[in-house]
Amino acid sequence: MSRMTAAIGIGGGTNSTTITIEATRPTLIPVLELLAQQLRSPRFDPEDLERLKKERSVGYEIAGGNPVSAAEV
Repeated sequence: MSRMTAAIGIGGGTNSTTITIEATRPTLIPVLELLAQQLRSPRFDPEDLERLKKERSVGYEIAGGNPVSAAEV
């Protein structure tokens, strides 16, 4: 991506998805093609997924019985 002088950011929540693109005019089409590939075939590495599960689990433990804190995890 850095060779293209561009950046793609993808984030989301329960009810929304946000995509940001920073690209120069010459790199816009390749960046959009890369974004389309990422959206059609996302990659979920098992190690990353396991790490996220552990992080969430710790967050729930820290939240204890507080439903508002648990919802923010």
